[in-house]
Amino acid sequence: MHHSRGGGFGKPLQFLIAITIIWGLVTTFYFLNRDRPPSIRPNKPSSASSQSMIGTLKADSLTAAEVTPEPLPSIKPKLLPAPPINGKITHDFKDVLDILPLITHRKQPPNLAIVITFVESQIDSMIASIRQWGERNFTACNRAAKPRYRDHLSLYFYFDQDLSARLDIVKKISDAIDQLKWIPSCLHLYGFLSAKLTTDETVYKYGNYIGPNKQWGRAFVMEEMKEADYMFFIEPDVMAIRDYWLDRVYEEVAFSIDDFWMKGSTSRIPAYPSFHMNGNAIYKLRDPKFHQVFIDTLTNDRSQPYDLNIWLIYNAMKTGGPEKMALFKEIQHMLTFSDFLQDWADTKAGFPMEDLLIRFPNTVLVHNKFTTDRQLYGAYK
Repeated sequence: MHHSRGGGFGKPLQFLIAITIIWGLVTTFYFLNRDRPPSIRPNKPSSASSQSMIGTLKADSLTAAEVTPEPLPSIKPKLLPAPPINGKITHDFKDVLDILPLITHRKQPPNLAIVITFVESQIDSMIASIRQWGERNFTACNRAAKPRYRDHLSLYFYFDQDLSARLDIVKKISDAIDQLKWIPSCLHLYGFLSAKLTTDETVYKYGNYIGPNKQWGRAFVMEEMKEADYMFFIEPDVMAIRDYWLDRVYEEVAFSIDDFWMKGSTSRIPAYPSFHMNGNAIYKLRDPKFHQVFIDTLTNDRSQPYDLNIWLIYNAMKTGGPEKMALFKEIQHMLTFSDFLQDWADTKAGFPMEDLLIRFPNTVLVHNKFTTDRQLYGAYK
């Protein structure tokens, strides 16, 4: 049989073409897939897998349209509930006060007595001030957080004479207090104190300060003060300029890192050449050194007001010889200036209410004798 010349090259040529096509397909598949991330699809179960793999099999068989994507996490703040203790939710004030031993020298929350000192001519203005302490923008405590600091706070009305002989004054103040809802919400008790000054001691005039000095000194040793650790001694012309001022005053005591005998304000009147701490202040009770250095000495002095005298004695220690200087260095940190209260007492123009609200966020009380309702309430209109 006769064969053509080229017949011997047919099969090798077909084989070469087939190899070329296969190589091209493999190369194309490699370059198309080399940058893809590894598959995260679950492995198919073996025949040994039974009911435990059914869920995986179903998930593996879902199409893209059937898969619901997980929502993205929110960036908004999330409020966390207080952790339960013995099945009960802890109160916020318990959490705060329980950390006192960790951040201060105190082993337990201190008790604070607010003592309002007054004479008969100040009764009406004192009642007006107490009513203001419950009004909007000036309310004493955060009643929504009741009881908060309530169990550690008490209020006393401190008359210069003997109240047992003036029960009409007790009734007038009690009737006014019983109408105020903020009192039981913010305080666990209120009461009355009498300085029992003599007639001669109640003559208040320039150069004769024996009455106010004795009334101040006797407050420290009142029987009622035995239940308190600190006393906030104020006059009726101390007024609130912000809400929750009583909470703030208590925090000045409870969360004070340093110990102190007296904490208050110097005069804030720019042109007034006085730098002593005003007597409207927080005082530590039952400190023997405080009594020895200041209280016992000043109670019977009539030449200067007690608050000015404290400053005069304090500064005289610096040049009073080695012993006095050593005492000054020991106690100088015990008189602490603060702006929770500002003293603007002797300015007849009132005080810059709007300026205080903007520049002094820590100030909640002001001492001033001449403030009008227009100045006080106008700042919030």
